[in-house]
Amino acid sequence: MSGETGGGHKLLEVLDLKVAVDVRDQQFSIIKGVSLSIAPGETLGVVGESGAGKSVFGSAVAGLLE
Repeated sequence: MSGETGGGHKLLEVLDLKVAVDVRDQQFSIIKGVSLSIAPGETLGVVGESGAGKSVFGSAVAGLLE
C-alpha cells in the first residue's frame, strides 16, 4: 500500500483476509479479500454500518477466531 513511513517497516499487514461461517450446513462469506498495512506512526479507523463486519474483522486480525 502507498504512504508507508518508517523505512518500509510495518506494524501490521493483512493480505487477502477471508472469514466464513457455517450455518445449517451452508457456508457464508462474512469478509472477502480485505488487505491493509499499517506503518509506524499511522492510525487506522474502521467505520461502517451496523453489521458490516467491523468487529469480525478486528477479531480475525487479533487471532480470536478459529
